[in-house]
Parts: sequence; C-alpha cells; structure tokens
Amino acid sequence: MRCDDVWVVSVAAELGRLVPVADAVAAGQYDAEVARRSGMISSSIADGPGIEMVTRCGAAALDAAPEVPRSHVHASGLPQGPPMWSVAPYLWGRLRPGDRTGFAGLSTSVSAACAGSTVALENAIRSVAVGTGPVLVTAVDTFGDPADYGPGSPAALDRYRSDHGLILGDAAAAAVIGTGGGLFRVAAVSGYTVPALEVLQRGDDRPDPQLWPPAAPISQRTRTAFASGMLTGEQARQLQHRGVQGAVFAVLRDAQWGIDSVRCFALPFVAPSVVSVGYLQPLTLTPDRTLAELGSRTGHLGAVDHLVALDHLCRSRLIRRGDRVVLLGVGSGFTFVAIALEATDLAGERTGRRRRRTVHTITDEDVT
Repeated sequence: MRCDDVWVVSVAAELGRLVPVADAVAAGQYDAEVARRSGMISSSIADGPGIEMVTRCGAAALDAAPEVPRSHVHASGLPQGPPMWSVAPYLWGRLRPGDRTGFAGLSTSVSAACAGSTVALENAIRSVAVGTGPVLVTAVDTFGDPADYGPGSPAALDRYRSDHGLILGDAAAAAVIGTGGGLFRVAAVSGYTVPALEVLQRGDDRPDPQLWPPAAPISQRTRTAFASGMLTGEQARQLQHRGVQGAVFAVLRDAQWGIDSVRCFALPFVAPSVVSVGYLQPLTLTPDRTLAELGSRTGHLGAVDHLVALDHLCRSRLIRRGDRVVLLGVGSGFTFVAIALEATDLAGERTGRRRRRTVHTITDEDVT
C-alpha cells in the first residue's frame, strides 16, 4: 500500500545493560563453541520490569509529538504480566491518567511474536492513512531467567538456549504515527504470510499445549518438525526466502523504489550467519546496508527490534535526510512485514518539535 502524508512523528527506545557473551560463557549459561559460531557480541539485560521500561518510552514518544494520539497499538512477544491481562489499556492509563474512566478510541494489542512492532506499525500506518488521527505504538519484551518463574512459565525463555542463531535481549520502545511531517515519511507498507512455516514453532502435528510447555526451546520444536518429515530444512529455507522477497519486493513496488536506492535495511536482530542465509541472500544485499552490527550487540529483542532500529537511525550518523530505509519484520507464523521510510527531519528541528528523549543505555560508541 502506497502512503501519502503518513509519518513517524517520534520514537524512543530503552535497552538494559549490554552484557558480553563471554560473561555468559564463563558462567556456564552459553556454550563456547555455539557462541563463537554465532558472532554475537553481547545482549541487553534489563535490571527492572519491562512494563516500566515501555511506560517510560511511551511517555517520551508522546512528549515529542505535537498532537496526542487517540489510539494505541501494543506488541509483546511474551506476556509482561499475569495471563489474560490487558497490558495495552494499562499502559494507556499510565500514560494518559485522564482517560482511565473512558475515552473515544482503542488501546489494544497485536500478537505477532517477533514481527510485533512492525505489525503494530503497519496497523497504525493504515489507520492514520484513512484519517483516524495519530496512533501511539508501544512494544516491550523481556526474557527472565526460567528459574525465577517456575517450570513452563510463559514469561520466561532461556535467552541463550531458546533458539538457534540468536540470543534474546530485553528492550522497550514507542513511536507516534501521524500526519503533517516527522522523522520519517512512510512511503509504503506491505505484508506476506507463509502458513506452512508455523510448524517450526509447533513441532508436532497436534496443536496440544500439553505437548510443548511454553518454555520449551523453540529449537527443539524445530528439530521435531524436521524429524517428523512435516518440513525439510531446504523447504523451510525456500519458503522463508519467498516470504522475505514477497514482502520487500511488494513494498518497493508500491513505493516506486529500486532496491539499490535503499540506504539501510533494518532486519531482525539475529546472528550474522542467520542474517546472511535468511536475508542477505534472497535480497542480494551486503552487511553494510543493514544494522547487523547493532543486533550483534543488543541481541534479538523479540517484538522490539525495529523500533530500536528506528531510534538508533535517528541519533546515529548512519543515514541522512533523504535516505531510504526498509524495515523487515518476521514473526513466527510466518508473517513478513515491510515498511518503506524516507528520512526527513531526524532531529525534529525543521518541524519545531522537541528532540525526542532517548532513554536507552547504548551509545554511538558502542555501535557504529
């Protein structure tokens, strides 16, 4: 879908401490050989609750926006509180106390796993495009130690062993999507789904929750899927490439851009080897056109990768006004979301907006 007068108005993000992978190896949490092959350098580990992180980010994004949104879309890959808890209205009530007894709008969540922030952005962009007014997007994922939660808790995944090709990191972020100018102009959005790949996260031909507790390693489920013959590794690779190309080529077509005109592709923050096989190959890209270095230091941030990427692009010197950026979110299912953006007013100076407050701890010296 091609967009007119839809903008990323503000963005804010927060990370935890960047803990070196070597520390996890020394502590026996991560296999040394797996760590070496992964190419990961560190991961973000929060010192406090994710819900407080995302509340701070939401406040920062609202503070930098000229108009208060009347709608809110939230994304998390894992629960950030009790089962069946409506986290989105809780956040909105924290951010807009005057609306706690009711307001004319929606505050709701999307369930899209690691594509969470891009699916939330896509929903917000489509809403703004039809004239509903600005929308707040929030996202948070924190991955606690399973020992702190008890067996089978949906709130915990082993950040070092849950899936091959990645380390999980903690983060929160927020953005406001609106009209009339901003940090990035939205040129187009697109989506693509490959249902045959959902089995990689299920692992068995019976979707019985008793077979696989929520904390069971995803890599174990994937191996089971391959062993059962439901899908081969080569079939999975080809289908994943189809999804990547389907989403990216569609958004480039709608934006009327050539792929060589895009300065930066913000891909999922997974291990460099996975980035190469899963994304660089099907798109014929080189690593210098991605944020792979950033991801190797933060870890895979669940639903939050792409909002952190946007915030990093705003305050780094990696892009300039007029540069083109494509976000590519990929979530289990498998869902693929591509968003084409043009950098416009990265510091909020031309529009008179206050420079957004960046509340995370990573610095430009940490990641270049």
